[in-house]
Amino acid sequence: MNGGVAPPHIEVWLFPHLRVELVHGRGVYRSLPRHSHPQFQIGVGVGVAGGVVHYRGSDHPCHDGVHCIVQAGEVHSATLGRGRRQPAAEARVMYADSSLLLGVAAELAGRPVGLPYFADFAPAGDRARDLFVLAHRSFTDGSSALERDTLLHAYLVCLIGGHGGEEPPPAAERDAAAVGRARAYLDVNFARTVLLADLSAYVRLGPYRLNRAFSRIVGLPPHAYQTQLRVERARAMLGEGTAIAVVAAATGFSDPPHLTRHFKCLVGVTPGRYRPRAGTLI
Repeated sequence: MNGGVAPPHIEVWLFPHLRVELVHGRGVYRSLPRHSHPQFQIGVGVGVAGGVVHYRGSDHPCHDGVHCIVQAGEVHSATLGRGRRQPAAEARVMYADSSLLLGVAAELAGRPVGLPYFADFAPAGDRARDLFVLAHRSFTDGSSALERDTLLHAYLVCLIGGHGGEEPPPAAERDAAAVGRARAYLDVNFARTVLLADLSAYVRLGPYRLNRAFSRIVGLPPHAYQTQLRVERARAMLGEGTAIAVVAAATGFSDPPHLTRHFKCLVGVTPGRYRPRAGTLI
C-alpha cells in the first residue's frame, strides 16, 4: 500500500531528427548504480529534496532548481530523494547526442572544434537553466516544431557558449591501449558471452591487471560495461517497437526477466512500461 500517494510516473519522448530524448518524471525517488550514457545527460529538478549525484569523484547535491550536466560517457551514480517519496517533485531530463553539441559548438566557433567539455556538474547562473526548462516544456506541451527547435538551439548556444570549454588531455595511463581494445571489442560483441580470460588474451594483458585497469580508466569493470551496452541497445530496440522477448534475445540477456531486472535498474522503468512517444513535426 502507498497510503493513497500516486506512484512515480515517467514519460519519454524520442526526437531522432533532433538527436535528443526527453524524460519527464513525477514523484521519482530511487537509486541508480554506477553507469554512463553515450549521450550528454542534462536535467533540472523542481521540488526535489535530498538528491545526490556521485560524479568525478565527488558527491554533488541535486536539489530543487539545480541545473545538472553529465558529460557523455562519464560514469556516475545517483540517489534521488534519498529513498523518500516526494509526490510533488518533478525531474526534466534530456539526453543529447554528442553530434548535436559538436555541431552547435562548431557553429559558435565558425570552424570545426572538439566536443564541448563541461568542467562543472552544476554550472552557475540561472539563464541556461531557465532556457533548458523552457525548451523541455516546449516538447511536451504541444508547441510548434519551429518553436521547439528554436528554444533547443537557444539553450545549447547559451550552455556551450557560457559554460563549455576544451576537453583536458587524457591522463597518462600505462594500460590505456589495452583497455581501449577491450572496450572496442565489447562495443561490437556486447550480446555475446565473453569470458575475462578470453578478453585478456585478446588484448594481451593479464586478467587481474585488465580488470583493474579497465575499472580505473572506464569507471566500470568489464562485465558492468557490457551490461550497460546491452541495456542501451535494448532501449533503442524498445523505442522502435520491438517485442520484449525479441529484445532480450538480441541483446544477450538470458530471458525477459533478466532483461527487466537490469533495464529497470539503469533506466528506472521496466521494458514493458518503457513506451516513448515518437517526436513528430507539427
